[in-house]
Amino acid sequence: MSVSFDFLPFGELGQQTFRSAIIKNGNVSLERLRHPGVASEPSLLVTPLIAGVCRSDYKELQGVRAIRSDFGHEFFGILEEVSPGLNLKPGELVGFNPHPAISRSSGFGDLVFATGNDEQLRQAFIPLSVSGNHEQFVFLDPLACVLHAVQRLPKLRSQSRALVLGAGISGILFAFLLNERGFRVSLTNRSEARLSFAEVLGFSSPTQFTLFDDIEHDAFDVVVIATAFSGMEQLLLAKRTVSQDGCVLIFGGTDPTQPAFFPSGSNHVDAVRRQQQRVVTNSGGKSVAWIGTHGAEVDDYFLSASLIEKGSGGLDNLLTHLIADRVALSALPGFFNRTGAPESFGKMLVLPD
Repeated sequence: MSVSFDFLPFGELGQQTFRSAIIKNGNVSLERLRHPGVASEPSLLVTPLIAGVCRSDYKELQGVRAIRSDFGHEFFGILEEVSPGLNLKPGELVGFNPHPAISRSSGFGDLVFATGNDEQLRQAFIPLSVSGNHEQFVFLDPLACVLHAVQRLPKLRSQSRALVLGAGISGILFAFLLNERGFRVSLTNRSEARLSFAEVLGFSSPTQFTLFDDIEHDAFDVVVIATAFSGMEQLLLAKRTVSQDGCVLIFGGTDPTQPAFFPSGSNHVDAVRRQQQRVVTNSGGKSVAWIGTHGAEVDDYFLSASLIEKGSGGLDNLLTHLIADRVALSALPGFFNRTGAPESFGKMLVLPD
């Protein structure tokens, strides 16, 4: 759940060092950290084979991310050392689930050192028997979270209309999965350039691409808020565009300090999302179900890995085109400190060197 360095200054306990990216004074730096190896307490070491830069990494760099610290959480690697009793084996490939409450170093590093209780570590590091293009497994976590969210939608008739707000990585994955499930999908974004990027990705099913200002009102059975933040603008847009008796899936980030949205007596939107609640509102004669979704379960990661490995339905092509570029770990501080925000619309990969 959080990146913590409390366990790293081991002094005489161990002298093996590894590079790990940390945020210090508003900049990213590669620091040499010591680790003691795996001791009798539950802990493990992973060598990242690939890592991905997420928009939340930029939020942490800018100091605007609420509640969690997850810098460098999208990574896929190989287990090097495991403490006894964890039911994990050195040499296994593992995906990472950032939601369990463990302490770890960043996935942007030569190694990831993690400690926690047995159950949390087993939920966080998921053994995967997969083959194929390891680069695409950088999408394991975002795809797992989208799969988890889609499964929270009610069963709807075939050809129901779905609107996805936000054409970032998650929004594009939502559009793909909803298309696969028989929805008629519209993908929308404020930026015409980002929509143009999504449009050339080659969805296997017809998808409409629409700017925020051009969306039909009261027209969609399902609206997914897949923007980076589910703020008042996005919530009101979802409310205007969803149809009578439709539902809105709250996926984008929330903050417990943001203004109240639901009527008095209902929970705050942040609680609805994080606690995966369902709230029904009735305004102007329109009844809408608001469904919160947060994180993913271990089974979602197994399904995500299976879909990535198979690459069917055009997913292989989609993920290939979603990879924007690659940067070596040694060059990562310069990349973050130079850009400060994404320059491209796809996923930046971090490679070991």
